[in-house]
Amino acid sequence: MRRPAAVAVLSLVLVGAAIGLPVAGILWHRAAERDLSEARLARTDLQHTFVSALSAQAAVSGYVITGDQAFLESHLAAVEGVEAGLRELRSSMDGPEAREQAAGFGSAFQQWLAEAAEPQVQLVQEGEAARAQAMTSTGQALFGEVTSTHETLEGTLAAREAGARADLSSARSDTALLVVAGLVAAVGVGSTMAYLLRQYRRYEHELERTQSDLRLAEHLSVTRGEMLSAASHELRNPLTGLLLAAELLAEEARVADGNGIAELADDVSVAARRTGQLVSELLDFTRFEAGQLRIDHEPVAPREVVEEAIADVRLGMPGAAVDVEVAIPAELRIDGDSTRLRTAVRNLLENALRYGRPPYRIRVGEDGGEVRIHVEDGGPGVPLAERRDIFDRFRRGSTAEGTVGTGIGLFLAQGIVELHGGRLEVGESELGGADFVVALPARQPAAT
Repeated sequence: MRRPAAVAVLSLVLVGAAIGLPVAGILWHRAAERDLSEARLARTDLQHTFVSALSAQAAVSGYVITGDQAFLESHLAAVEGVEAGLRELRSSMDGPEAREQAAGFGSAFQQWLAEAAEPQVQLVQEGEAARAQAMTSTGQALFGEVTSTHETLEGTLAAREAGARADLSSARSDTALLVVAGLVAAVGVGSTMAYLLRQYRRYEHELERTQSDLRLAEHLSVTRGEMLSAASHELRNPLTGLLLAAELLAEEARVADGNGIAELADDVSVAARRTGQLVSELLDFTRFEAGQLRIDHEPVAPREVVEEAIADVRLGMPGAAVDVEVAIPAELRIDGDSTRLRTAVRNLLENALRYGRPPYRIRVGEDGGEVRIHVEDGGPGVPLAERRDIFDRFRRGSTAEGTVGTGIGLFLAQGIVELHGGRLEVGESELGGADFVVALPARQPAAT
């Protein structure tokens, strides 16, 4: 009697192993997938919330400069988007550290809103536009804290996603081993095999649902990008009118010998052109993310691209001293879009002026059938460990701490260069700082 009892017990153990081991592996795998999905969605929510914060800041700047009600409406809509995004973030934070960082991000935005944005809006409404413009530097400093807290939280969420990805990889391996052990134990147990098949179908159904949720999140991201693109288009119209009015005012003031008014009009014109550049860059950023950025193909002179980029930078930094060295034949051309290339070089030069130190230099040379544009400075440079990730969107290096920036300039510059069949690299300059190198194919002369 002992043997049948032992066989019965062994059979129960085998059946239990055949069922329990694979089910445990599948449940673990599903939990790991769910954790990874939640980590990705949390990062997506953070990115959308930060883009809304950037839109709120840009709209306040536009309202202070122009007084146009459309900017105020855009600002209020962006603030609502930030508040909605913060609610989503609070509900998706995992752990006290992430929750504390999310609260810090929200507090920094509320402080900027209360101490800079709202006072500036009120001053403009009271007819004190000059006082509102005088608060610009204060607003930039406060928004720098918003950017800093965003970067801290972004790093935490990125680490959470990396950990979830590693757990999923481990879960896949262990689940495979558990399933194999269950199948070995289930040899000759037909009912157990049927159960496993049912569990597998259920797992496939859950996986499809998870993938459907991820596709929905991707669709929402694209929709928000389209909304941001539409807002950028809307911003262009009042800026164009402002620029035309400022130029007409400056011309009439000079004719009437009103030099003071003419200088003020020139300042307004410069601010409007600079704001227009930022709006165009934001529009290109949304197009590039959506895979819709198109470039023209025509002969472009590298020297002209560099000179126009320097002129653009001097709209916002009139005292910028940049040495230019051109060592290529005057007739050498590259095939591409001069406007987009000018944006790429401008972003690199602004990056050097913002985060580097004098001297600043742009060198244009030719090497192995490539035109190479070097943007150099004498600052601290980019640490070797950060050079691989410095071109990621919203990623700013450790040397950028305490300096206001959006984190999209280098990302967009790299995208533009790659669309031209080139590459963007960063190394060390002989001047002591960073050396950003744009390498583009030289245009081949037409066959005679």
